[in-house]
Amino acid sequence: MELKRVKKIYKTPYGDIRALDGVDLTIPKGSFMLIRGPNGSGKSTLLNMIGCIDKPSLGEIKIKDRPIGNVGDDELSSIRNKMMGYVFQGENVIPHMTALQNLILPGIIKGVDKTTLEKRGMEVLREIRLEDRARIKGTHLSGGEKQRLAMGRALFNHPEILIVDEPTAFLDQKNASLILELLARANEGGATVICTSHNDDEMGDVNIWLKEGRIAEVRSK
Repeated sequence: MELKRVKKIYKTPYGDIRALDGVDLTIPKGSFMLIRGPNGSGKSTLLNMIGCIDKPSLGEIKIKDRPIGNVGDDELSSIRNKMMGYVFQGENVIPHMTALQNLILPGIIKGVDKTTLEKRGMEVLREIRLEDRARIKGTHLSGGEKQRLAMGRALFNHPEILIVDEPTAFLDQKNASLILELLARANEGGATVICTSHNDDEMGDVNIWLKEGRIAEVRSK
């Protein structure tokens, strides 16, 4: 994926807010990229650009050398569903559904056979160490369990690109370590991993620091 001179400008009654101000970024296939920066530096906005959730005000984004600026919403949705997995900040679990139901929801939306989905779902639950919580509703899961479940749901369809916003924020050491292990395993399996982080102990193949909507520094291993 490649971003060229990408800007995102939000118009408000108090003036324009430049969330991104001319970002140039190349994301190599199979890389593990960490994006850092203070609150308000543009990290989440940049993830939204990378994940095709939002479009830039100016600039160009390419996926596999294909510009997506004029791609329609339906096709963008198809790209997201086929290529990408997401883990957003917060507890993105449907409370009245069981852990297994939450996990297989992407497959249900695609119309995949239920037996196939549940078999794959139990495999993923074992990977994220929640197999004993399969029939427990989301409302009864702990914060760490919900984050692991959100990670499992993002990994469910073997995405080419995994996009994660602050994956270890507010987690205890045990759950944070497991989340990082899952991210590393996905990357070793071929997925391109892009995530934001406040933890300087977490290092990727490519490490980016944002400041006021611009890339202030890039370090690579």
